[in-house]
Amino acid sequence: MTARPTPLTPRATRRGILAAGVGLLGLALTGCFSTRSDIPTVAAAMQSAVEKVPEYIRGTVHFQDGFSQGTVINAIITVNTTTREETAQVLRAMLEAMIGAYVEQPNARKASVLVEAHQEDDRNARVKAIDVIDSAESANVSTDDLKQEFGL
Repeated sequence: MTARPTPLTPRATRRGILAAGVGLLGLALTGCFSTRSDIPTVAAAMQSAVEKVPEYIRGTVHFQDGFSQGTVINAIITVNTTTREETAQVLRAMLEAMIGAYVEQPNARKASVLVEAHQEDDRNARVKAIDVIDSAESANVSTDDLKQEFGL
């Protein structure tokens, strides 16, 4: 003779639903109250670092640290170079300056790095971060990749 499962009573069902709801609420609140970076401060620090590279002409470093979109650093920077190879070297120097500023920020989390540079007279000859830094995990460079590349 096999034992029959005990039918769920309304009281047991309510308890199960309540427990599941409390668990989900706890997960949601953990995400809401986790420490995030000070977005304007982090962006300003990286912008300042990029502007110190002598070949920098213009471009803004953007930083977002959110729940749905994740943590991302992006920029399209115009540089004073004449060849694609020079642009790649300058982008590499800028990425090193950016990661140096980024790791000094409190609560800096792993971020995708979507940074590009181009010559002033040729916007179509863009060099992307992935062109100068190998990514260990994906098709995009991360701050972890930059830390490893530059020994931070």
